[in-house]
Amino acid sequence: HLLPLAEELHRRTRAGLRQVYGGVAAGVAMGFCAATREDVTVEPAYLLERWQTFTAKAPGGLARLGEVEIAAAKLVYLRNTCCLYYTSEVGNGTLCGSCCLTPRDERLTAYEGGRPILTV
Repeated sequence: HLLPLAEELHRRTRAGLRQVYGGVAAGVAMGFCAATREDVTVEPAYLLERWQTFTAKAPGGLARLGEVEIAAAKLVYLRNTCCLYYTSEVGNGTLCGSCCLTPRDERLTAYEGGRPILTV
């Protein structure tokens, strides 16, 4: 239900459709990831399977826009699209924690170290 909103954002702005779809994918994935932080009784492997089932049936190629995996006993999301947070006035040149412009190993280290991960 968010993809039509993403398509409208694409039409009204200069943002690419893949980029705004990436924002949708990140937002949905972070919901799955947050569940492994808030409820310690939820197994990350179970939620990973649910994410894979969800993206397999979701339109818009959401599965290609990022990866959900288990790191430090919790689900993490690694974007394959840039949200361009660093270009915003608020971002002030700072990359978001799951940014595809940051090497994969650095993103995983940040998650494992408990550094707050900002995903826009």
